Amino acid sequence: MEEKEKASLKDEGIACLWEYVEILQNELRGARKKPIKVFLRYLKYKLFTFAIVFNRVLPLLWLVRISTLANKYRPDSEWTATPATEFVKARSILGHRNRRLSEKALQRGISIPNPSMFPDLSSLHDFVPSGRIAVFLHLYYKDMWDELSNDLNNIPEQFDLFVSLVRGKSDEIEGRIRNTFPHAVVHIFPNHGRDIYPFVSFLNTGLATKYDLILKVHSKLAPHLDGGAAWRRSFLNPLVGSKGRIREFLWAFQTDPKLGLLAPCGHLSGKWGVCLPKVAALAAQVRIRLRPGKLRFAVGSMFWIRAEALKKIVELDLKADDFEAEANQIDGCMHHAVERFIGVVTRAAGLGVQEVGEALDRAPEPRDLSPLQAT
Repeated sequence: MEEKEKASLKDEGIACLWEYVEILQNELRGARKKPIKVFLRYLKYKLFTFAIVFNRVLPLLWLVRISTLANKYRPDSEWTATPATEFVKARSILGHRNRRLSEKALQRGISIPNPSMFPDLSSLHDFVPSGRIAVFLHLYYKDMWDELSNDLNNIPEQFDLFVSLVRGKSDEIEGRIRNTFPHAVVHIFPNHGRDIYPFVSFLNTGLATKYDLILKVHSKLAPHLDGGAAWRRSFLNPLVGSKGRIREFLWAFQTDPKLGLLAPCGHLSGKWGVCLPKVAALAAQVRIRLRPGKLRFAVGSMFWIRAEALKKIVELDLKADDFEAEANQIDGCMHHAVERFIGVVTRAAGLGVQEVGEALDRAPEPRDLSPLQAT
């Protein structure tokens, strides 16, 4: 690597970290103004232990850690590793709220599944698409198949369906899926990486280059939240609730070449949680300039997206061992980081991340309700 490039990457690393310092300082000011609201929010969702809440209310601890890392990138310090390596090391400096959960999972004997338990997707390299739309469905809760299949039938044109089932949870309904969608591609995964790892695994076969639009949905229940089923419908109804609405989406993508990702109303966020170090590592790996204050991603990882926006996700070439063992983590894992990174790569590709209502308001009139035409 050239010396100038090394220096540039060091400067970007410092800028990224100190922009995050400013975010934390702003959050601290808000916590001082509304301390009761901040406390109740964390208590309600039962996200973290008292020690973590303390770390959140007094982010000076985070500032000290970030300062330590930033000093490591002083101009007079020796550059001895790639940015990705350094940002991975940053995880140990910045802290990880799910570290204890992961350690407990290992103590209980929970580990990354054996490689033989993952499906062989090599045949998909030669897959021939039947249309311009690919639908990726992750089905953990088998009882939700009827609901989701009805939603998918609202798509008004030909699409290819790729389904990931979870071994021991939903694998027994493979036959029902094939009865409803005879040409569906169905594979059974271990419970690893939630809905994100199977999605990434499919993309890594080259499928993203064969389509124009991708719909990603899953059987979200959110057991840590009250009213999880209603919350799930707040994602699905805007995305696949009616044929007329989907036709409008297709029209919006056709008329706005800068529209990259379409998320349900109310489900775009700019909150990092504790994922910034991991996202920074991913960004450095594919040479994306990360700006923490500009984050915008689809919460819940259900969305319509232009396939070209996912090229950088494929470049990461993520494997099963890049994802933590499942231990009911709520934040801070690789699948949480990739969820946010999808928004990052979309904007890095020069495409917009918008909510449904925002995109449709911008679509020109009249809205042609015919299927998306080839360009």
